[in-house]
Amino acid sequence: MLLALDTSTDVISVALHDGALVRRQRTVQASRHHAELLNGEISELLRQCGVGIDQLTRIVVGTGPGGFTGLRVGITTGRTLALALGITCDGVLTLDAMARAALDAELVSGDFVVALDARRREVFWASYSNGRRVSVPAAINPQRLLDDHQSDLVVVGNIAASYPIFESVIDAVPSAAAIATIASAHDGVFEVMPATPVYVRTPDATEPVARVK
Repeated sequence: MLLALDTSTDVISVALHDGALVRRQRTVQASRHHAELLNGEISELLRQCGVGIDQLTRIVVGTGPGGFTGLRVGITTGRTLALALGITCDGVLTLDAMARAALDAELVSGDFVVALDARRREVFWASYSNGRRVSVPAAINPQRLLDDHQSDLVVVGNIAASYPIFESVIDAVPSAAAIATIASAHDGVFEVMPATPVYVRTPDATEPVARVK
């Protein structure tokens, strides 16, 4: 049994995959309460599926990019649980999982962009073409993203309300089910990586710098 989770945005997503298909997915609005809610969501998911925690054989986490606090909570939880159970903890880029979900639902084809609201007047984004990612994840001003692409740019993500300048946005949030699907596919289309956060920019809060006297 594979447990997948993503905490890169204000939405917590957890899913269970039995090696053939996704058994169940749960999503909950977390705001900034990832640490308080995540373990409960995992426990409830396992209860609904009738699966004991000792039946887990692998954990896969969304690696971002995303909010710093949320990412740390999800990745630390996944690593800690995997260590306690003596199983593997891997990672999948959150943007890749969103692309996979949109492709599987036949919402997109050809060229499109996945973008998440990064606040600070930026979006986290990556570009996709013919079912594969063709750019590295990055943070960019949304107007520049629009200017750098065609006027008919198709965007998958949660930026429609924050940035109405985009004409074609398919509203979406990260999916643990898609993370599990990528991790179980073994087809090489999307990469499975170490469970380390992909921040792409410096934290909002930084260590204080000592004043020079």
